[in-house]
Amino acid sequence: MEELGATNATARLRLDVLRRLDQFGPLTLTEIPRAWPVTRQHIRGAVRWLVEDGLLAVGGRPESEGRYELTGDGQRVLDEIDWTTSIEEMQREGEL
Repeated sequence: MEELGATNATARLRLDVLRRLDQFGPLTLTEIPRAWPVTRQHIRGAVRWLVEDGLLAVGGRPESEGRYELTGDGQRVLDEIDWTTSIEEMQREGEL
């Protein structure tokens, strides 16, 4: 898999977006960041990157209002990650 981000925080945010969509199903851009201490701008950037990398898709209305959902590749990324391993360890080992 391609790198999920250049920094630990970026990689973690992108993984959290994938996990949230896996847990709750399709969500709009405004529904994704609820209960997270991050700005919408950070979420928007993470979502844009995940869409460009083919891990998320947007359905229905235009992107600003559409619901984002995991693609098959996005689900595969989640299924392949060992969640007992820290993000830092994964980056050191080249998995991210």
